[in-house]
This record gives sequence, C-alpha cells and structure tokens, in this order.
Amino acid sequence: MWYSCSLGWAILLGVASAIGLETSAQAQQGVAPPAGGYGNRQGQGAPIQPNGTARPPQGQQGQPQGQPLAPANPNLNPNLNQVPAAGSMPAGDAGSPVVVKDPFAANPLTPQELQHLDQVLIYWEKSTADITRFSSKFKRWQYNSNDNFVAQLAQQLGKDVREVPTTISAGEVKYLAPDQGLFKIERLLSMTGQVNGKLPEYKEFPNRFGEWWLCDGKHVYDYDRTESRCTKHELPPDMKGSAILDSPMPFVFGVNAEKMKARYWMRMKPSPNNDIFVIEVHPKLQADAVNYDHVEVYLDRKQFLPSMVVKYNTEHIDEPGETFVDNREVFEFTDREKNATLLQKIDEAVWRKEFLPLDIPKDWKLVEVPYAPPGVGDLRSATVPPQSLGGTAQPLTPPRR
Repeated sequence: MWYSCSLGWAILLGVASAIGLETSAQAQQGVAPPAGGYGNRQGQGAPIQPNGTARPPQGQQGQPQGQPLAPANPNLNPNLNQVPAAGSMPAGDAGSPVVVKDPFAANPLTPQELQHLDQVLIYWEKSTADITRFSSKFKRWQYNSNDNFVAQLAQQLGKDVREVPTTISAGEVKYLAPDQGLFKIERLLSMTGQVNGKLPEYKEFPNRFGEWWLCDGKHVYDYDRTESRCTKHELPPDMKGSAILDSPMPFVFGVNAEKMKARYWMRMKPSPNNDIFVIEVHPKLQADAVNYDHVEVYLDRKQFLPSMVVKYNTEHIDEPGETFVDNREVFEFTDREKNATLLQKIDEAVWRKEFLPLDIPKDWKLVEVPYAPPGVGDLRSATVPPQSLGGTAQPLTPPRR
C-alpha cells in the first residue's frame, strides 16, 4: 500500500451527463450532497457498539498464521496507471488488466444509488482540485486474526478477534503537488501475547520500526532504521510526474471522478452521522487487486478529505461458506492541513524549512536501485516481535465511529 505520493494515499469519478442538471448545479454552487441517502441496504450499515456509536465495519469472528501486507512500493507496480477509459470494460482474457468480478452483480445499484454516488464523487473532485500540498497525522491499527496470539488473547479476554490489533502505530503523511510525498511511522507498538488488565499488551521494541519513505517525483527513498540504510529506488518512466497520483490508493489528497469509475466498483454505504460519507471501493484492475481486496473511505463533510480509511487486505476473507479471516488496516487521519498559510510560507522562507526534507543521516548507507521491470514480489512486514525483546507498554485506543 503506497499510501502517500498519491495517498496522493490524491488512504476516490463519473460522467456528468449521467447525473442530471440538479447534480451539476450542486457541484458548481459548492453545495455538498446529503451524507445520508441511498445505499442503506440490509447488511451495509456501519456496525454499532454497545454504547450506540458506530465504528468501521469489521466482519465476523474467526480463528485463523500470516502477516498483513505492507505498503506496496510503486516501483513494484509500474503499470498501475493503465486505467481503461470510462465506460470501457475490456474482456477478461489473459492479458486484460481488468478483474472480471463485479462485487455488486447480485445486488446492483439502483439508478438513485448511482446518482447519489455520482453527486458525492463530483463534489469530492471539485473540493480537492485546488490542493497543492497536504499534511496529516495518522494512527494505524493492523488486524490479522491468523497472527500469533490473536485467537488465544481474544478468547482469554472474551473479545472478538476483530478487536485485537496486532500492531498500533502513529505517524504522518505529506503530499506536495504534483508528485512528491512522505509516509512515516513515528511510533510502532506490537502485540506481546500478554494481557494488561482487560486489554492485550502492546510494547515498543528496540530496533523495531515502521515504514518510512519519501518520494521526490523521480525516486522513492525507503528508510530502514533497523539497518541504518536508505534505498533510493528509481521510479518507472510512467510513474513520474502527475501520473504518480494513479498509484494503488488514490483516496487521500484528491480524486478524478472519471478515472475512479473506470478503475473501481463503488457504492455509498450508510453514514454513521450526517458529517460523514462512506464509500466502499473494489478494484477492477489486477494491479490494484494484488494490493487489497477492497477499501472503505470515510469522507468528512467539511473538508471532503478522508478522516478514516479501512483497507481490507487480499488475505481478508468474509464470504459465505468460507472460514473468516480478518486482515485489514485502519487509518485515522487527524490534524489535517490543506495548502500553506501565509504565515507558514513566511516561516519556511525565514528559517529555510523544507516541507519534505530529504533527511538521510550521515552515518547511514545509501543504496541506489535503478528501475527494474515488473515481476518482483510484494514486500511484507512482520507484525509480532520476538518475546525476548524488551519494551515499554503504552497501548493506544482504536478509533470508534
């Protein structure tokens, strides 16, 4: 999951003529469509906790050994921007980039639901069209019911496996138009397999860090704090410039409605409240399908930027008749800043601050990797450190909606 040069995460389309005069007028006048509306079908509602508040959908309980996918480097997916034209659906032959599977085929969207989706997408595109730079803090909860200790701890604590994250992390994401970005985990806590009162225990472990990468538009710098090494990956030619906004998850900084419709199957889901829009997104392209099964984007009504993204990894299984496997990542975005204020510009000029500093410590090793053709396997990151490692416990609280 390459979450930021595009996560530019650009952590989602349409033909204006299909929307009608009323929709176009709403977008032009800057009037956001209603957060509620269509899509409230049985089984699509946001789960409600005992206290009456909603939280991101999670699936069903199961007891499954593996590890969640790490963010996918765009260097491993050079054909991500091969998006078919809107309305076109290439045949599902061996060379087709399209996944021949419509997740809503058994329960197609009604004309009213399609109209509501179009309204939201067009307004989203218009609302984010002027973004030149963006920054946000985030927290991330990774879940994997197949991981060590999860099923045992859930049973011991009387919890659902969906309530036991394997890692909890905090970091920041930045984007600078048209093609620069930063994704950095500042703090990583991992499950120890022990309990702390009525909660699983999480600790920070020495020499164990989360992802840290920076894109300058031509290269991706992958920082390995464990090995004190920075690997400089050359981007494929078709991923340089603004094309990088077509990377695996173009949901965070802005969207192009027409491209999104060509690239994803989507539907609106019931909103937990009137300040949130929820869009369920499934990939049409194989290049996207290898990175995740589907995504849920929570858009806030005020800024029309994601306040939360729930990414269901390819290992996630929630199909009738199959053993349930919970494998997802929940991102919650806070302290979001869109574009630079005058004071920020003055401060940066006076103190020569860089919004995206290329910070490689002097004692680190720099490894340069030229562009390689596709075919390299996905990167994966471990989520559970050896029990022999020490650490200090300080659990964080998962987001509640």
